[in-house]
Amino acid sequence: MRKYPIRLEGITTWDRENDREAEFTKFILKSPDAFAFEFDYERSHYSGTFHRNTSGMFSGDFSAKGDGGNRSGKGQCELNEKNGIYFLIGIWFEDGIKYDYWHAELSEIDQ
Repeated sequence: MRKYPIRLEGITTWDRENDREAEFTKFILKSPDAFAFEFDYERSHYSGTFHRNTSGMFSGDFSAKGDGGNRSGKGQCELNEKNGIYFLIGIWFEDGIKYDYWHAELSEIDQ
């Protein structure tokens, strides 16, 4: 039986065309059904919380605050684990733009 919370680390990207990527400063799998994350991109600090919905996908909201302005958005993703590596793949909505290539590869941090 897994013991929660599980701290993960890794890099996320959401835009294939512009190579936008960021390293998570925090990614915590709170339970099998919820995770929270933070990362910095350009001049903004992003944070969000996602919960598993009835279809088995995770969905949630995020906010971005900083010199780059204040924004918010939504996302939906799958989060699967294989051999200790977690794979996130989904959709990211920000500023009226749909990024259909949100993904990350994450590994556990020794606790």
